[in-house]
Amino acid sequence: MQYLPTVSDEQLKTRLLDPDPEFLKQIFTNEYERVGIDRALMIAADLLVRTGKCRDYSLLDVGCNTGLIGRAIGALGNTVAGIDNYAVNSQQLYADLINVEKRDLLEYMQNTGTVWDVVLLLSVAHHWETGYAMSGNAMYTKEQINWIFDQLKERTSIGVYMEMPLNEPGFDPEFTDRFIQEYCGGFEVQEINRTVGTNGFLRRMFFLASASETRRPVWKKILRRVRLAASKALLIKLLRNAHLYEKMEMARLTVPRVYCPEKMQK
Repeated sequence: MQYLPTVSDEQLKTRLLDPDPEFLKQIFTNEYERVGIDRALMIAADLLVRTGKCRDYSLLDVGCNTGLIGRAIGALGNTVAGIDNYAVNSQQLYADLINVEKRDLLEYMQNTGTVWDVVLLLSVAHHWETGYAMSGNAMYTKEQINWIFDQLKERTSIGVYMEMPLNEPGFDPEFTDRFIQEYCGGFEVQEINRTVGTNGFLRRMFFLASASETRRPVWKKILRRVRLAASKALLIKLLRNAHLYEKMEMARLTVPRVYCPEKMQK
């Protein structure tokens, strides 16, 4: 079983906003975990509402696996860089990553001064304390996690989309709120939606704003409203298709997937 399928950039460009039956059938019938195209469209819709546009941004997709979700957002007209420490491929379940830097986030940030408009932390930040697949082997110390979030605050012009557990085995109900309180105090934190993780469990999606809305210049707020009014039809299409993809994938995933080392190593 693969974590994510291989979908070409050309398919993404033509099928994100105008899915056809064959593309939907490919997603519905293949045996892999959730694709997550609905999450890409949801983020694009939120960016459109938040800034008045959803293209011409630079994004960093952290823990991107095959890079599919980041590439989907890129297909809408953005520049996306993906990094993954490759720990997820220890079972060698899918082909080598393409156009993805196989690097640890901490090392990556210590050795680059790159600034992004948006950073994606989709179902990744909770592993920093618990280890991959709830192994209990923390990936970073508390000091390192605080340093990462401090850097993200300084090096994103818009903010961070972060997906965290809601009700998932191995995480107590207070885990996410405690994590945010402990590490994300430098951001204006907004919970924007419920999502479904790749494994089928419900997640909470947050937007960590790098700059408070009250501190944005008036002209930027006016420009956002003008852009959004002009893009109303696009917003409707983004939200409609996000719902379509989510509904389709949830119909396919009748039972949430859980990490099972014995099964995965076969």
